[in-house]
Amino acid sequence: MTQQPDVQESYEQSAADWDKTFAAEHLNARHVQACWRVFQKVLGSDAGGQIAVELGVGTGLFTDRLASRFQRLIAVDFSQQMLDVLKPKMAQKGIANIDYVCAPAEALGIIPSGSVDVAFCFGLLENIKDFAPVFREVRRILKPGGRFAGVASNGACPWYTLRRRLNPDAWYWQDVHLATAEELRAAAHAAGLKERVVTGWGLIPSQLPDSSLLAPIAVVERVLELSPLKRWMGGLAFRFDAP
Repeated sequence: MTQQPDVQESYEQSAADWDKTFAAEHLNARHVQACWRVFQKVLGSDAGGQIAVELGVGTGLFTDRLASRFQRLIAVDFSQQMLDVLKPKMAQKGIANIDYVCAPAEALGIIPSGSVDVAFCFGLLENIKDFAPVFREVRRILKPGGRFAGVASNGACPWYTLRRRLNPDAWYWQDVHLATAEELRAAAHAAGLKERVVTGWGLIPSQLPDSSLLAPIAVVERVLELSPLKRWMGGLAFRFDAP
């Protein structure tokens, strides 16, 4: 497994309290809005179909927003405890077209080859050091023309480099892998996926308390996304298609 057992155990132990910190309503609202905006842009407004797969679903950051686009959404996570938290949340919202699968992202044997219209993920890749097996498995399950889209932290962002130098022994650097655009492209190319877009986004940290003082930063964020400087922004958004 590319996801380490100790990481899995950590998520299982924190599942019950996860939403108190990491649910959309507890994150910085401007960050969440920016994440949703850029994801929709790379995914495409025409994305939909019979079957979608969300990898590393956790407790469902945007699962409720996306489920309605598909006849069936398969929510995959390697932590059964996370899925046990997600299920009643979706039921309370009247969302009944989700199947829940406990499995690592690189071992989706329960999903037939060539059966999925769209696969997507939010924050999954931070827990994976070798993307190749995941991208190969995504390529296997996608239909011809199917899409793989998601967002991840950007390893090329100077902010992360500075934080690592200031506190190199922090838990974050021991357990989290920050992807680069080059790593994503290499894994996709090796799996036979075609690049549609890999782009930088985001300046406002998810855990920063919201404030009207952040409004100018949000404006700068939108401007930088249109410039070459986007390669060093805090997040990456990507989409790769099956031929």
